[in-house]
Amino acid sequence: MFQKLKTEIGHFKSQTHNFQILVLTNLVYAIVLPVIDIFVAAYVMRSSNDPVKVVIYQLTIYAGIPLTFLLNGYLCESRVKKERNICLKIRLIS
Repeated sequence: MFQKLKTEIGHFKSQTHNFQILVLTNLVYAIVLPVIDIFVAAYVMRSSNDPVKVVIYQLTIYAGIPLTFLLNGYLCESRVKKERNICLKIRLIS
Protein backbone atom coordinates (compact mmCIF):
# COMPACT_ATOMS: atom_id res chain seq x y z
CA MET A 1 0.00 0.00 0.00
CA PHE A 2 2.69 2.49 0.97
CA GLN A 3 4.79 1.47 -2.03
CA LYS A 4 1.96 2.45 -4.37
CA LEU A 5 1.56 5.74 -2.54
CA LYS A 6 5.28 6.45 -2.89
CA THR A 7 5.05 5.63 -6.60
CA GLU A 8 2.13 8.05 -7.04
CA ILE A 9 3.94 10.81 -5.15
CA GLY A 10 7.05 10.24 -7.26
CA HIS A 11 4.98 10.43 -10.43
CA PHE A 12 3.30 13.63 -9.20
CA LYS A 13 6.66 15.24 -8.44
CA SER A 14 7.97 14.31 -11.89
CA GLN A 15 5.25 16.41 -13.56
CA THR A 16 5.60 20.05 -14.53
CA HIS A 17 4.91 22.81 -12.03
CA ASN A 18 1.76 23.95 -13.86
CA PHE A 19 0.36 20.42 -13.75
CA GLN A 20 1.05 20.13 -10.02
CA ILE A 21 -0.70 23.44 -9.35
CA LEU A 22 -3.69 22.36 -11.45
CA VAL A 23 -4.03 19.03 -9.62
CA LEU A 24 -3.68 20.63 -6.19
CA THR A 25 -6.25 23.30 -7.09
CA ASN A 26 -8.72 20.63 -8.21
CA LEU A 27 -8.05 18.67 -5.01
CA VAL A 28 -8.81 21.68 -2.82
CA TYR A 29 -11.94 22.43 -4.86
CA ALA A 30 -13.16 18.83 -4.53
CA ILE A 31 -12.64 18.92 -0.76
CA VAL A 32 -14.27 22.32 -0.22
CA LEU A 33 -17.25 21.93 -2.59
CA PRO A 34 -19.41 19.80 -0.24
CA VAL A 35 -18.92 22.35 2.56
CA ILE A 36 -19.94 25.18 0.25
CA ASP A 37 -23.00 23.20 -0.84
CA ILE A 38 -24.04 22.76 2.79
CA PHE A 39 -23.90 26.49 3.42
CA VAL A 40 -25.77 27.30 0.20
CA ALA A 41 -28.44 24.74 1.06
CA ALA A 42 -28.75 26.25 4.54
CA TYR A 43 -29.16 29.71 3.01
CA VAL A 44 -31.86 28.46 0.61
CA MET A 45 -33.62 26.73 3.48
CA ARG A 46 -33.46 29.82 5.72
CA SER A 47 -34.65 32.21 3.04
CA SER A 48 -37.51 30.07 1.72
CA ASN A 49 -38.43 27.67 4.57
CA ASP A 50 -39.19 25.08 1.92
CA PRO A 51 -37.17 21.83 1.95
CA VAL A 52 -38.36 21.04 -1.58
CA LYS A 53 -36.35 23.99 -2.91
CA VAL A 54 -33.22 22.65 -1.21
CA VAL A 55 -33.78 19.23 -2.79
CA ILE A 56 -34.34 20.79 -6.21
CA TYR A 57 -31.17 22.87 -5.81
CA GLN A 58 -29.09 19.82 -4.86
CA LEU A 59 -30.49 17.73 -7.71
CA THR A 60 -29.89 20.43 -10.30
CA ILE A 61 -26.32 20.99 -9.11
CA TYR A 62 -25.36 17.32 -9.31
CA ALA A 63 -27.41 16.49 -12.41
CA GLY A 64 -26.40 19.64 -14.26
CA ILE A 65 -22.69 18.85 -14.37
CA PRO A 66 -22.97 15.57 -16.33
CA LEU A 67 -25.66 17.03 -18.58
CA THR A 68 -23.41 19.96 -19.42
CA PHE A 69 -20.56 17.61 -20.28
CA LEU A 70 -22.87 15.58 -22.55
CA LEU A 71 -24.11 18.74 -24.25
CA ASN A 72 -20.55 19.91 -24.73
CA GLY A 73 -19.55 16.59 -26.30
CA TYR A 74 -22.52 16.65 -28.65
CA LEU A 75 -21.91 20.24 -29.74
CA CYS A 76 -18.19 19.66 -30.19
CA GLU A 77 -18.88 16.62 -32.36
CA SER A 78 -21.46 18.30 -34.54
CA ARG A 79 -19.78 21.70 -34.90
CA VAL A 80 -16.08 20.88 -34.70
CA LYS A 81 -15.55 21.46 -38.43
CA LYS A 82 -17.50 24.74 -38.51
CA GLU A 83 -16.44 26.52 -35.36
CA ARG A 84 -13.84 25.23 -32.93
CA ASN A 85 -14.33 28.04 -30.40
CA ILE A 86 -17.81 26.86 -29.39
CA CYS A 87 -16.26 23.92 -27.52
CA LEU A 88 -14.04 26.24 -25.52
CA LYS A 89 -16.94 28.57 -24.73
CA ILE A 90 -19.08 25.72 -23.40
CA ARG A 91 -16.19 24.40 -21.33
CA LEU A 92 -15.84 27.80 -19.73
CA ILE A 93 -19.56 27.89 -18.93
CA SER A 94 -19.56 24.44 -17.38
